[in-house]
Amino acid sequence: MKGSRWISVVGVLLFVAVAQGRAAADQAARVPAEAAQVLKLLQPAARVQAPDFVLRDLEGQRVRLSDFRGQVVMLAFFGTA
Repeated sequence: MKGSRWISVVGVLLFVAVAQGRAAADQAARVPAEAAQVLKLLQPAARVQAPDFVLRDLEGQRVRLSDFRGQVVMLAFFGTA
């Protein structure tokens, strides 16, 4: 009697472990599909070329935005009083 109970307990624990593993695998497979759906909704707007303009650098030299065509440009404007 004790032996069959022990086998039953081990069988139930094994079943629960397998069921949990499958549930976790199903969840992991579902997450990328949901993420892809969200990213599909967040498509960037069509690229628009920035208008060309001219500024002066710290040495007073003229710098045109078009001088940097094809490169990533980050502008930082600082003001002091």
